[in-house]
Amino acid sequence: MNLLASISGIAVATALIWSFSAATSQETQKALAATISTPVPTSNTTMSVNTINTTTLGKPFFEAKGKVIGTRILDVNSVSPKIEYSFLFNGMMNGVNVSATETSSVSFRPNGTGYGVGQGLIRASDGEVATYNGQGFGQTTNGGATIVHGLHIYSTTSTGKLAFLKNVVGIEEYDLDLMGNISVKEWAWK
Repeated sequence: MNLLASISGIAVATALIWSFSAATSQETQKALAATISTPVPTSNTTMSVNTINTTTLGKPFFEAKGKVIGTRILDVNSVSPKIEYSFLFNGMMNGVNVSATETSSVSFRPNGTGYGVGQGLIRASDGEVATYNGQGFGQTTNGGATIVHGLHIYSTTSTGKLAFLKNVVGIEEYDLDLMGNISVKEWAWK
């Protein structure tokens, strides 16, 4: 199976699982995941995160640099502690200067991986706005940095520069260093 087909399958499965995550129990998510042959991460799941082969995805439509601007502990009384992170990014999206604010809730697994669900707001300099919901899987590298792969599902009512984001699904890669600096690249799933 080629890489693009694999990523496409994972993105569809992840989007389906994400869309049910707010309203369903973990058992229901596992059953759904088994049906579509993509595992829902649990504290017992071993995951590995590899670098995306960008040659098959083309040029990213979004590139940004950012910083963690806040954290909040959500749960420490389970096998998978959960932390909420807030990020602020500045970058280029399809040739448009944008800023983005995101908040994600990340569950950390004992095996060093994490699973996050979040939402964000993209703002162009002229005031246009787009929003997204997303999720991703991450792993800490030997040097302490974290690499996250995931997807964003965009929505906008914009008729201007950000109108292209209406119903776009983006495949993303976040690189987070030990100082809270983030580099983001995102490709449109076509």
